[in-house]
Amino acid sequence: MKKNTVNKLVSLVVVLALLAATCAGVYLGIFGRNTQMVTIRENGEDTQQALYRQVAFIPNTINENWQEAIIPSAALGGGYSYSFTAEQGELSDQDFARAMKSAASVLKARAALISGDASATVDGSTVTVIVPEESNNSLLSLALPTTGHYELVFADSATGDVSETALTAEHIKQAYYSSSNSTVRLQLELNKKGTRVMEDLKVNRAGESLYLLQDGAMLSSIALNASTSTSLLELTISDWSYAYTAVTCLRSGELPVALTLASSGAADASMGAALNIILYVAAAALLLVCVWLVVRCRLSGLVGVWGVVAQAVLFGLCTALISVNASWRMSLLSLIVLLVCEAVFLYSLIVVMGHLASSLQSGRGVRASVGDAFGKPLKVIGIAYGVLLAAGLVLMFAFQGGVYGVLGRIMMVGAAVSAAIVFVGVRVVLSCLLSLTGDKAGLYGPSAR
Repeated sequence: MKKNTVNKLVSLVVVLALLAATCAGVYLGIFGRNTQMVTIRENGEDTQQALYRQVAFIPNTINENWQEAIIPSAALGGGYSYSFTAEQGELSDQDFARAMKSAASVLKARAALISGDASATVDGSTVTVIVPEESNNSLLSLALPTTGHYELVFADSATGDVSETALTAEHIKQAYYSSSNSTVRLQLELNKKGTRVMEDLKVNRAGESLYLLQDGAMLSSIALNASTSTSLLELTISDWSYAYTAVTCLRSGELPVALTLASSGAADASMGAALNIILYVAAAALLLVCVWLVVRCRLSGLVGVWGVVAQAVLFGLCTALISVNASWRMSLLSLIVLLVCEAVFLYSLIVVMGHLASSLQSGRGVRASVGDAFGKPLKVIGIAYGVLLAAGLVLMFAFQGGVYGVLGRIMMVGAAVSAAIVFVGVRVVLSCLLSLTGDKAGLYGPSAR
């Protein structure tokens, strides 16, 4: 008798603790919270601001502060725009249109490297780039209009004029930059063709210097000697922003036309309505699942509803933590992938709870039915989660720290969280309720006729 009382007390504490944690997670996930408010002087007046802030992390239409934790792409969330103009010159209309389209592609790639995401549109002689930022970024203003023509040349020691071009962008496989002890270095990894050229230069031009030019202006130089690498050239740059610009331009390509910054300012999302529609549809789907669970499975259905809410909180929190640490931007494609992950979770929960209801309806006890419910569908659900984990693993290793690499990590963590909720969380809560109510089949689902 005493043991039964202790079990009931422990079960009650566990259920209340999980319920309180879930409610707190929902509130913080939707609304966030400010802590330790402080008074500061702003424009000659005292204003209250939060010293620490817990931002919302569940995507919703009630409070848009969640976009501080999970930043939507420029197309979904808008941000800051940069408009550039070009002169047609002697180009034909058809060639100029192709050049502007190519320029938009280059600008989009450059902006994505700096801001994590970007959208670009062409309107005649104007290209407009939108990035998911709130104000002007000096790096974008510097890197975007740079033509990006890079070459390593020999120069006449007397006049300083270029005497011979040795290497161009076609010889460079990848570019990196690093900074340590106030020294900024630009590393140029050469491809096979570039390596062969460097091997020849080390033999025939030893003692001379190669000069790195950006759009005709010298950035740095490197001496050719026995210690010069033939596959990775390391040059010292005077300012880190120039090195960053060089890396960005070399990775994105050269602009086909000269561009001039015409204007910049806040910009609306081109697909902002789509984001809200998707959120409404997702919320409606969750609500329908919750209604089905309660109608079909009664008290065990309420446990399923808890699982739906708890998974939404934990998945949103994990996504926010990963995306903030990786400066990730949620594009439309990645949002669809996340919804697919949610659909797999809802499917697995419906299958488990459906098996539980069917087992109860056949006349088995609650404990036996719970065992059946978590045993029979395990293979199918396990395959579904295995596919998600495998896809996430492939993306993570294939793209590493890139947009899709981060998405792969989110998929893997999401699959782990979802599996834990279905196979551990729901079962623990059901066991606690069984301890409190006893094996009363009618409470947990449809009884046998």
